[in-house]
Amino acid sequence: MENVLLKKEGRIATVSLNRTKVLNAFNSEMLADLTAAIKEAGKDPEVYVIILNSSIDKAFTAGGDIKEEAQLTYDTAYDFSRRGQECAMAIYNSPVPVIAAVDGYALGGGMELILAADITVAAKTAKIGVPTINLGGIPCWTATQLLPRIVGHSVASDILLTGKIMSAEECYRLHLVEYLTEKEEMMDKAMEVANTIADKSPWAVKLMRDSIKQGLELPLQDALELERNIFKECYTSSDRNEATAAFLEKREHEPYNDRSTFI
Repeated sequence: MENVLLKKEGRIATVSLNRTKVLNAFNSEMLADLTAAIKEAGKDPEVYVIILNSSIDKAFTAGGDIKEEAQLTYDTAYDFSRRGQECAMAIYNSPVPVIAAVDGYALGGGMELILAADITVAAKTAKIGVPTINLGGIPCWTATQLLPRIVGHSVASDILLTGKIMSAEECYRLHLVEYLTEKEEMMDKAMEVANTIADKSPWAVKLMRDSIKQGLELPLQDALELERNIFKECYTSSDRNEATAAFLEKREHEPYNDRSTFI
């Protein structure tokens, strides 16, 4: 996968976009490589968190490869969208949390990857947006669906209909970015957040993400029922007993059950 680099450091896997000559613009091959890398990392029982970043400073990704997209037709556009959504959903539905670490341009599909991630750490130098409207079309890798769920209908409409490119600070105010850092501190912060999550019970992390994401698709009363049912699943693992005992005894917790016990 020359367009994407995958490495492991302890319980953290880093997936780096690496089509450097074109600012990580996505062609079909890179899209397939990223989807495969995210799925591979998520299936690894030793991986508890994935960090998605870029191997270059100038851009997270410039978005889709316009030269390739210009060749699309009415008959081929649907499949192109499907493959992009599959990639975004590999991130959104990853069995472990995905943290996007973003610097430089994150445009089009780049912003859609941010929307799909659980948490985003952005350098103050990042520029984020979906300027697809300027090319006479709409984004097709989840932006029209995930963005309104995060920022609401009106704000999403403003972002998508104007095609504006936003500063990291504006994205932070809109809750599209959870952490804002200096450029040189971005990866350190991403690793800090990743290691914090990796130290939690992996079973509890899974249940928490299931409750949040599944609940978003349900009416409130059904979502509360979902929460009750997932809550009781906490008691199927010894992790909760150990975490509670450690808290009451004012000590560090013993190792939790690893991911291999439930994947």
